[in-house]
Amino acid sequence: MTAPRTTSRIEKIDAALSVRHGRLYLEDCDLVDIARRFGTPLFVVSEDQIRRNIRRMTEAFASRWTEGEAQILPAIKASPLVAVRRILSEEGAGCDTFGPSELEGAIRGGCRPDLISLNGSVKDRETIRRGIEVGAQIVLDSPRELDLCRDEARRLGKRARVLFRLKPYMADLETQSDFSPHPIRLTTQVIKYGIPTNEVRPMGPAAFADDHIDAVGVHCHIGRQSTDPEVWRALIRSYVGLIAELGEEWGGWVPRIIDVGGGLPSPRDYDPDVVLKSGRPAPAIEIYAEAITSTLRETLRKHGIDPLGVTLQCEPGRSMHGDTGLHLTSVVNVKKMSRPLEMTWLETDTSEFFLGTFGYDPSTPLFHFKFANRADERDVETVDIVGKSCGGEFMLRDVKTPAASAGDIVALLDTGAYMETIACNFNAMPRPGTVLVRGDEAFWVKRPETIDDVYDRDIVPIHLA
Repeated sequence: MTAPRTTSRIEKIDAALSVRHGRLYLEDCDLVDIARRFGTPLFVVSEDQIRRNIRRMTEAFASRWTEGEAQILPAIKASPLVAVRRILSEEGAGCDTFGPSELEGAIRGGCRPDLISLNGSVKDRETIRRGIEVGAQIVLDSPRELDLCRDEARRLGKRARVLFRLKPYMADLETQSDFSPHPIRLTTQVIKYGIPTNEVRPMGPAAFADDHIDAVGVHCHIGRQSTDPEVWRALIRSYVGLIAELGEEWGGWVPRIIDVGGGLPSPRDYDPDVVLKSGRPAPAIEIYAEAITSTLRETLRKHGIDPLGVTLQCEPGRSMHGDTGLHLTSVVNVKKMSRPLEMTWLETDTSEFFLGTFGYDPSTPLFHFKFANRADERDVETVDIVGKSCGGEFMLRDVKTPAASAGDIVALLDTGAYMETIACNFNAMPRPGTVLVRGDEAFWVKRPETIDDVYDRDIVPIHLA
């Protein structure tokens, strides 16, 4: 017997998701039809939501930073799909890359070379050479990398554009990190990224004295530490204080580019790898843009630095991509236990190892979710939604659902950032593919792996053949 429906009307969940007559839609695609056509498990991404997000972010910063250009450089690590990168390139976005493979992804994705930022804490000579060759800005993470830039720029007969990645210490900030049992001011110092201030001091004069180095600016990235916009105000105050201190030591140098990194939360702030969950939606991107730009303007002026002509860069990852995608999985089996505990497990064809959630506290639901084929039915039972690997597979613990049966399609929401890239081959499981939807059309943008793909890198020595 079918459970009673709450409504048959069209209900908007957000700008991309809706419930239409009992079925879940992404844009104008029925996700039940998508699951049947492409199979499950499956990542699904909305082109319209990607475009909407980058346009909104660009406007949020550009309208508030009128002193100079505001450049949005979405972090490719959050969604390293060439098709997704091409969408962002069409929208005029830059790209934050970390290491040689992400640099290649930005190039293949059609990003303007001068809007590529090459990050990475252990960049090798070949990576730096490639970055200089294509015209990317090189974010220095150590004095060693300045030496490599100098050498490779000379060999290429080019001038390397470099930014110093700083480690400002937010001494007065008491806010707890969402990721560690320490205040943010300590968490950001013990992590390896950035040049220790004692090491960056002699780098400025060395860079300015070399005709093959163009020291264009500074960079800082603290990551997703908190949803509180006041953390960003504290960061900018400390960051600009350090910029001013170094600038004075370096003969009045003023950066032409100030990059504030990423770390902004996803719109619903349902990030599976966040340890401390507030349960509250994250503030709108405009709130963060206002906190960053107004504090940057005010603090630069306070230190006697004219902000006019300074380019502001921001590198959103999670906030750019989080709500652009979802993950579809089919219920394969329903298993019930009456003693010694009452338990119901919905066994699905996906895995925590495809979603990057293994090892985390299962007491808090890791995802918003909807039954794609019964999206307007009332919740009538409490279940665990589990995956197919031999791991614990606590993807969703003690959640309310409609009366489930084999064949139901479950949509795990907000999987557009990091999920696909973190998926691994535990139990030698082939990883899912990704489909891009555009209106009522759908396209493969990454094919699913096969068992042959999983084993294709194996080499059997001749004596074992």
